[in-house]
Amino acid sequence: WRSHRRAIYAMDRRVYRGEDLYRLDARPEFTSKKDPSKPSLVDRTWYHLFGAEGIERTPLETEKELLTYIRAKKGIITNADIMALLGVTYTEADTIGTRLVTTYEGELDITPDAIAIYRFPKLLLSVTDDAQDTLHKLVKKQEARLSYTWTIRERLHKLRTGSAGVVPWLNLFNLILAGVTYTTLMPTLGLSGPLATFGLVIFPGLYSTLFFGLGLRRWLKDLRGKADYARQNMRLGIYRLLFNRKRPIVIPGDERAIADAALGSWDAAELSKAAAQIAEDINGEVTFDGARTTIHAERILAEMKAAQRARQRSTASVALGRTIFASHDPSLDEPTSAELELAQEIAELESEINA
Repeated sequence: WRSHRRAIYAMDRRVYRGEDLYRLDARPEFTSKKDPSKPSLVDRTWYHLFGAEGIERTPLETEKELLTYIRAKKGIITNADIMALLGVTYTEADTIGTRLVTTYEGELDITPDAIAIYRFPKLLLSVTDDAQDTLHKLVKKQEARLSYTWTIRERLHKLRTGSAGVVPWLNLFNLILAGVTYTTLMPTLGLSGPLATFGLVIFPGLYSTLFFGLGLRRWLKDLRGKADYARQNMRLGIYRLLFNRKRPIVIPGDERAIADAALGSWDAAELSKAAAQIAEDINGEVTFDGARTTIHAERILAEMKAAQRARQRSTASVALGRTIFASHDPSLDEPTSAELELAQEIAELESEINA
């Protein structure tokens, strides 16, 4: 898990060359022949015992991913970018964007089209050649990979497809076998004594009891959260299609494209039932025309287009529209020599008047 996270969240030198590592139409690239998104038997067993720790991003990793994303996007993002990266709702993305502006001395600009854009001129990379060389040595063996939410969830879903109930049933069988060994096999074979009892009954019994409890807890937790997990996957499947195709979702018609996210499949009735909630999550609207349901996301699509235009024509120091909020307080800047001279003259004048 540690090497997987390093590969995903490392700031690759290509960011310093101005390359965009977050193309929505791209798939993760891997330097080795083994695709880490394909879990092994050990990976599946670990998940069925201990859950998704090591796959889901921690708050610190999420913050690092956000900063890397901002730098790769030339310091300009919108709520739509935050939604694609983290899989949150539009309201949650708005809260996160406001926090980022406040924390990292960003600015909230309103374009002439009334689109809100977050601008972070101070987060653009500017390092010396020596610092770049040091960073290159640290990350030269690591390949930057896409980390949109549906990519992260795809790996988790592959781990979850196998039933977690196999682990507790397997260890229950081992417990039964330990009991049969103590009551039947050991007397039949003439085995007795504390060493034989410990090696054939107590130790395997304790081992199986531990993993039976862990597996049963994981299985029950997955069972309780099955409905919520399926709803989240449906939303991420729609997110992936919406952000890549950049047009409304039509049901029936887009069921197969939504299932291409490899997070599950749903029929037209299930998708139509959840359409109203999805539209609310993306700050859009849903229309019903007979047997056809359409999820519109005009706000998100407008933000994506506005951000793309801004990245093409703007520099870090140029406002994209009317700045309605900036976390930078000019009063905290060091005064210039001219400002110091003016302040001194004002002070002398005030002292003369008072005298």
